Amino acid sequence: MDDLFANIEDRLNSGMATERRSLAPSADHKDGGADAERINPDGHDIGSGAEPVYSGQEELSEAEQEAEVEPQDHDVSPLSVDSLTKLILRRFPAQGAGDAGEIDQIASHLLEMGIDTIGSIESRLSDIDSDNVARLMGYVAETSGARRMDDELLAALEDDYVTNVRDSERRQLLSARLRRVRGKFSIYQLRNATSETKLLTASLTVRYLAALVATRKGISGAIIPGVIAESLDELNPSTRPRIIRTKAGSLCVATNLSRAAAEDIMRQLASRLPRGLKVIRGGDVVFESGRPE
Repeated sequence: MDDLFANIEDRLNSGMATERRSLAPSADHKDGGADAERINPDGHDIGSGAEPVYSGQEELSEAEQEAEVEPQDHDVSPLSVDSLTKLILRRFPAQGAGDAGEIDQIASHLLEMGIDTIGSIESRLSDIDSDNVARLMGYVAETSGARRMDDELLAALEDDYVTNVRDSERRQLLSARLRRVRGKFSIYQLRNATSETKLLTASLTVRYLAALVATRKGISGAIIPGVIAESLDELNPSTRPRIIRTKAGSLCVATNLSRAAAEDIMRQLASRLPRGLKVIRGGDVVFESGRPE
């Protein structure tokens, strides 16, 4: 019981350096034993007549293994000053790209870290709330897209982004800015009677829950209009949807969500699962599965 959630964490976080506390799927499930047979797709204890209970281990393990980003969701364009500039303009259309030298510095920094495609950058930023970063940084003047990109990469990559800098002055600056964003994003966990995830961002928690619901209820059971859909065409591009794979099929899940919006989605998804799973925020239970929407 040591690596439950590990696969989904690796895939959904796309290699981000974070502490991990996780548990492994049971041997019964892995071998198709008694536990796996006892739980049907709707979470009912077959033959017992008991109220459905969210045991969690089988479905959580499957969701971890299957809720990965589809290949077509990954932009393999090589990282360069030009491609990074285009990404900045897409992400911050109102700010403008900013100074070319600053963009070159960011691109060089990322390349030294082994981040060499636009898709790999987008993947790492998918759980970052742009508005929240802006609030935490407290911008007092018009801020370029390049500076905002730099800060969001800092929020996503944290210590790795600081330590992989050759210039000591920039390292000191990033270290000071890191203190303003550290610990402000990953404040959620999913927990059942025997296991819990590491700390998750709000949007990653939504994706975990979407994968779990799809595993239990099928694709249609996880749909939430405007947020979770079967096709990218059904979601506004401004929501920055990502495609995840589940045992039931592919889902498109919005990632650019405010905390309030994300928590409303968590509540709806949790209500679609049998009781026994808790959504934790900052150590407190905020939602429990099996409660009416």
